[in-house]
Amino acid sequence: MPSRIASKSGHKTPAVRKARTPAAQKKDPLSWHGQDLPGARFVDCSLKGAVFENVSLAGMRLRNVDCHRARWEDVDARKSTVRNSDLRQSSIDDVSLANASLHNADLSGLRVDDASLAGAHLSNVNLKDVVIEDAQIEGLIINGIRIDALLARRSREGKTDKKKARKLRK
Repeated sequence: MPSRIASKSGHKTPAVRKARTPAAQKKDPLSWHGQDLPGARFVDCSLKGAVFENVSLAGMRLRNVDCHRARWEDVDARKSTVRNSDLRQSSIDDVSLANASLHNADLSGLRVDDASLAGAHLSNVNLKDVVIEDAQIEGLIINGIRIDALLARRSREGKTDKKKARKLRK
């Protein structure tokens, strides 16, 4: 029996079987457009290459899910939980993951544009080669280090280093 995808309203949709062939995934990727699925649960299934556009998934639960190369666009996923899942090389654009919890997730190669992670908690995640640009990082803590304070201190030290270098040139 395949895994199930269920929303809190009780509506159940069959999940993708783990045995989907790569050829079938390329021809027929799963997609959700303009749907309201608050509290949806995706467990032990493949959403590889899936497309989520203009979807409400607030309170969603992903557990043991392959979301490799999935595309999430204009998605409300506030207060969601992602555990033991693969989001490698996926793209997240205009997505709210505010107050979400991501644990033991592979986020390597993830592309994130115009997203909110305010109040989110990430633990045991793979952030290899992640680039963060033009981001609001007030209160961002990584391994117990407050990053905004670290960067401010580094910026002040950089100014001091420039002054020292100018003095040495004179």
